[in-house]
Amino acid sequence: MNRQELLTDTKILLPVWYTIPVISWIMKLIMRPPKSKKQKPEKTSAQIYREQEEEKSKHDKMEMALSKKSMVSRKVALRESARKLEEELVPSSSTLDRELHSYERTWNKLIGKTTHNNLTEDVNSLIRDYLRKVLRHIKSEGFNRERIENLADTLVKTPALQKIGETDAMLMYIQLYIVKLVKNLPA
Repeated sequence: MNRQELLTDTKILLPVWYTIPVISWIMKLIMRPPKSKKQKPEKTSAQIYREQEEEKSKHDKMEMALSKKSMVSRKVALRESARKLEEELVPSSSTLDRELHSYERTWNKLIGKTTHNNLTEDVNSLIRDYLRKVLRHIKSEGFNRERIENLADTLVKTPALQKIGETDAMLMYIQLYIVKLVKNLPA
Protein backbone atom coordinates (compact mmCIF):
# COMPACT_ATOMS: atom_id res chain seq x y z
CA MET A 1 0.00 0.00 0.00
CA ASN A 2 1.07 3.39 -0.65
CA ARG A 3 0.80 6.29 1.74
CA GLN A 4 -1.54 8.34 -0.32
CA GLU A 5 -4.08 5.55 -0.43
CA LEU A 6 -3.86 5.10 3.34
CA LEU A 7 -4.48 8.80 3.91
CA THR A 8 -7.55 8.88 1.69
CA ASP A 9 -8.95 5.75 3.29
CA THR A 10 -8.63 7.20 6.77
CA LYS A 11 -10.16 10.50 5.67
CA ILE A 12 -13.15 8.64 4.31
CA LEU A 13 -13.65 6.80 7.58
CA LEU A 14 -13.41 9.97 9.72
CA PRO A 15 -16.26 12.43 10.21
CA VAL A 16 -16.24 15.49 7.95
CA TRP A 17 -15.14 18.03 10.56
CA TYR A 18 -11.92 16.05 11.20
CA THR A 19 -10.83 16.26 7.61
CA ILE A 20 -11.23 19.99 7.10
CA PRO A 21 -8.97 21.99 9.43
CA VAL A 22 -11.16 25.09 9.72
CA ILE A 23 -14.26 23.08 10.52
CA SER A 24 -12.37 20.91 13.02
CA TRP A 25 -11.19 24.02 14.87
CA ILE A 26 -14.75 25.40 15.05
CA MET A 27 -16.07 22.04 16.24
CA LYS A 28 -13.44 21.94 19.00
CA LEU A 29 -14.64 25.33 20.22
CA ILE A 30 -18.26 24.21 20.23
CA MET A 31 -17.78 20.73 21.66
CA ARG A 32 -15.43 21.64 24.51
CA PRO A 33 -16.76 23.74 27.34
CA PRO A 34 -14.53 26.68 28.16
CA LYS A 35 -12.14 26.13 31.04
CA SER A 36 -12.72 28.21 34.09
CA LYS A 37 -9.86 30.55 34.71
CA LYS A 38 -8.05 29.83 37.92
CA GLN A 39 -6.89 32.83 39.79
CA LYS A 40 -3.24 32.60 40.52
CA PRO A 41 -2.41 32.79 44.18
CA GLU A 42 -0.75 35.99 45.21
CA LYS A 43 2.12 34.01 46.69
CA THR A 44 3.82 30.92 45.42
CA SER A 45 3.74 27.73 47.42
CA ALA A 46 7.43 28.16 48.23
CA GLN A 47 6.74 31.60 49.71
CA ILE A 48 3.82 30.25 51.74
CA TYR A 49 5.96 27.36 52.99
CA ARG A 50 8.78 29.73 53.91
CA GLU A 51 6.37 31.97 55.86
CA GLN A 52 4.96 28.97 57.71
CA GLU A 53 8.47 27.82 58.61
CA GLU A 54 9.40 31.29 59.87
CA GLU A 55 6.23 31.43 61.96
CA LYS A 56 6.93 27.96 63.31
CA SER A 57 10.53 28.85 64.19
CA LYS A 58 9.35 32.01 65.99
CA HIS A 59 6.84 29.93 67.93
CA ASP A 60 9.52 27.35 68.77
CA LYS A 61 11.93 30.06 69.93
CA MET A 62 9.28 31.54 72.20
CA GLU A 63 8.45 28.08 73.54
CA MET A 64 12.13 27.33 74.18
CA ALA A 65 12.55 30.63 75.99
CA LEU A 66 9.57 29.83 78.19
CA SER A 67 10.78 26.30 78.84
CA LYS A 68 14.29 27.54 79.67
CA LYS A 69 12.77 30.06 82.04
CA SER A 70 10.68 27.35 83.70
CA MET A 71 13.71 25.00 83.77
CA VAL A 72 15.80 27.67 85.46
CA SER A 73 13.09 28.41 87.98
CA ARG A 74 12.57 24.67 88.55
CA LYS A 75 16.30 24.17 89.09
CA VAL A 76 16.41 27.09 91.49
CA ALA A 77 13.47 25.64 93.41
CA LEU A 78 15.14 22.21 93.48
CA ARG A 79 18.38 23.72 94.75
CA GLU A 80 16.49 25.56 97.47
CA SER A 81 14.73 22.34 98.48
CA ALA A 82 18.11 20.58 98.60
CA ARG A 83 19.52 23.26 100.89
CA LYS A 84 16.58 22.81 103.27
CA LEU A 85 17.07 19.04 103.20
CA GLU A 86 20.76 19.48 103.91
CA GLU A 87 19.85 21.39 107.07
CA GLU A 88 17.58 18.49 108.10
CA LEU A 89 19.98 15.65 107.29
CA VAL A 90 23.33 17.11 108.34
CA PRO A 91 23.93 17.94 112.00
CA SER A 92 24.73 21.58 112.68
CA SER A 93 28.20 20.70 113.99
CA SER A 94 29.19 19.02 110.71
CA THR A 95 29.23 19.67 106.97
CA LEU A 96 27.76 17.74 104.07
CA ASP A 97 31.16 16.64 102.77
CA ARG A 98 32.33 15.51 106.20
CA GLU A 99 29.16 13.42 106.67
CA LEU A 100 29.55 11.92 103.19
CA HIS A 101 33.13 10.97 103.96
CA SER A 102 32.25 9.34 107.28
CA TYR A 103 29.41 7.28 105.75
CA GLU A 104 31.68 6.35 102.86
CA ARG A 105 34.28 4.93 105.27
CA THR A 106 31.50 2.94 106.96
CA TRP A 107 30.17 1.15 103.88
CA ASN A 108 33.36 1.07 101.78
CA LYS A 109 35.79 -1.10 103.72
CA LEU A 110 38.18 -1.91 100.88
CA ILE A 111 41.79 -1.55 101.98
CA GLY A 112 43.63 -0.54 98.80
CA LYS A 113 43.38 3.15 97.97
CA THR A 114 42.70 2.60 94.24
CA THR A 115 40.09 -0.11 94.84
CA HIS A 116 38.49 2.03 97.53
CA ASN A 117 38.31 5.03 95.17
CA ASN A 118 37.07 2.89 92.27
CA LEU A 119 34.21 1.45 94.32
CA THR A 120 33.24 4.90 95.58
CA GLU A 121 33.29 6.29 92.05
CA ASP A 122 31.20 3.38 90.76
CA VAL A 123 28.56 3.96 93.42
CA ASN A 124 28.59 7.71 92.79
CA SER A 125 28.18 7.24 89.04
CA LEU A 126 25.30 4.83 89.64
CA ILE A 127 23.61 7.45 91.82
CA ARG A 128 24.27 10.21 89.25
CA ASP A 129 22.85 8.13 86.39
CA TYR A 130 19.74 7.25 88.35
CA LEU A 131 19.24 10.83 89.51
CA ARG A 132 19.66 12.15 85.97
CA LYS A 133 16.68 10.08 84.89
CA VAL A 134 14.61 11.03 87.92
CA LEU A 135 15.31 14.76 87.72
CA ARG A 136 13.58 14.99 84.34
CA HIS A 137 10.23 14.25 85.96
CA ILE A 138 10.55 15.37 89.56
CA LYS A 139 8.84 18.56 90.65
CA SER A 140 10.40 20.91 93.15
CA GLU A 141 7.41 20.50 95.47
CA GLY A 142 7.90 16.73 95.44
CA PHE A 143 11.58 16.93 96.38
CA ASN A 144 11.35 16.29 100.09
CA ARG A 145 12.91 13.97 102.65
CA GLU A 146 10.41 11.18 102.00
CA ARG A 147 11.12 11.32 98.27
CA ILE A 148 14.88 11.16 98.83
CA GLU A 149 14.46 8.22 101.19
CA ASN A 150 12.41 6.40 98.54
CA LEU A 151 15.02 7.12 95.86
CA ALA A 152 17.83 5.94 98.12
CA ASP A 153 15.89 2.83 99.14
CA THR A 154 15.33 1.98 95.46
CA LEU A 155 19.03 2.35 94.76
CA VAL A 156 20.09 0.28 97.77
CA LYS A 157 17.87 -2.57 96.58
CA THR A 158 19.63 -2.80 93.21
CA PRO A 159 21.66 -6.00 92.81
CA ALA A 160 24.94 -4.12 92.43
CA LEU A 161 24.61 -2.29 95.76
CA GLN A 162 23.16 -5.22 97.71
CA LYS A 163 26.53 -6.97 97.45
CA ILE A 164 28.29 -4.16 99.33
CA GLY A 165 26.55 -4.57 102.68
CA GLU A 166 26.20 -1.95 105.42
CA THR A 167 22.84 -0.92 104.00
CA ASP A 168 22.09 1.71 106.67
CA ALA A 169 25.31 3.60 106.01
CA MET A 170 24.83 3.16 102.26
CA LEU A 171 21.26 4.49 102.53
CA MET A 172 22.37 7.64 104.36
CA TYR A 173 25.30 8.09 101.96
CA ILE A 174 22.98 7.93 98.95
CA GLN A 175 20.55 10.42 100.52
CA LEU A 176 23.35 12.86 101.27
CA TYR A 177 24.92 12.42 97.84
CA ILE A 178 21.56 13.10 96.14
CA VAL A 179 21.21 16.28 98.19
CA LYS A 180 24.74 17.30 97.21
CA LEU A 181 24.08 16.69 93.51
CA VAL A 182 20.80 18.59 93.49
CA LYS A 183 22.27 21.42 95.54
CA ASN A 184 25.05 21.82 92.97
CA LEU A 185 22.84 21.67 89.86
CA PRO A 186 24.24 23.87 87.07
CA ALA A 187 22.19 26.95 86.24
